[in-house]
Amino acid sequence: MKGGPFHGAQVRGNLWDVRFTISLDETLVARANKRLISLRDTHAIEVVQDDDSSELFSVVAMIVILLHNRRKRDEDEEERSKRLKRAFDDDHV
Repeated sequence: MKGGPFHGAQVRGNLWDVRFTISLDETLVARANKRLISLRDTHAIEVVQDDDSSELFSVVAMIVILLHNRRKRDEDEEERSKRLKRAFDDDHV
């Protein structure tokens, strides 16, 4: 991260699977973990540092990552649909 009170914070782990940690100066700030329950995914974020700014930062980081993952998944689905449509159109010309 660049700028602000969390300048230099690092995210380590697997962002796609939403299993990662956020650290600042080698101090763990938060960890996120995706859990598959039934047909829906849930995400848990544990804020390790006991202050409001760490909690807010962790929640915002989680939201940004989830939105990024959703956008990427939507783009992949759109591309898959286009390929299927092209393949169908090619077969029925």
